[in-house]
Amino acid sequence: MSIFFRKIRRDLIVKSQFFRYIKYAFGEIILVVLGILIALYINNWYNQRINELDLITKLEQVEDELIENIKRWDIQIETVRRRDSVLLNIIRKKYTKSDYQKKRNLHSITNFAIEGRILRVNYEKFLADYKSPGTKMDSIKYNLDLLYNGAERTLETDFRRLMESVDNYKGELIRTKPWYSENVLGSFNSERAIDYYLNDPLYLNRVLRYRELWYSNQGRRIMA
Repeated sequence: MSIFFRKIRRDLIVKSQFFRYIKYAFGEIILVVLGILIALYINNWYNQRINELDLITKLEQVEDELIENIKRWDIQIETVRRRDSVLLNIIRKKYTKSDYQKKRNLHSITNFAIEGRILRVNYEKFLADYKSPGTKMDSIKYNLDLLYNGAERTLETDFRRLMESVDNYKGELIRTKPWYSENVLGSFNSERAIDYYLNDPLYLNRVLRYRELWYSNQGRRIMA
């Protein structure tokens, strides 16, 4: 091909057809530039396609991670329901002295918190390799950001509030209830402790507040 073009140029120069040669030279340059642009376009399209395929693979991994998160929170939901049932029974005064003597968990029911964690390893890998390939993928990323970051911030905030409440309550028991050490050391038959759980209206207030925070932290967020 290059030999063919050189022959045309040589013939035009030899025949002194200068202006035709100039027109031909410009045409040849334009063809070369167009060829380069087409090659660049194809290369960019190929690279973009490779990037899209890689992102699709990572999105499939994110999907697997979301499914695993759902499974983990399904287990958490059952924990929430069981504990909420116990809290309601306390509020409704359904437990007796015998129950408090036999069921150790009743003594520490309001001193417990589970930190809600979201698996996000695959999501982080997706973000690390993300290069905006177009509007559709940008929209998917935007919604994933809302899901992961929004949910995590909410869980962290609610867990912090719950833990502050638990710590404050423990501090109050330490300061005001001499029998608290007996409970911590494993003696659950303290008459003073059981009387407090059964009859002190302030304890019912505590249970109500704990249930509100617990349900906010563990229940409402994952049952929604």
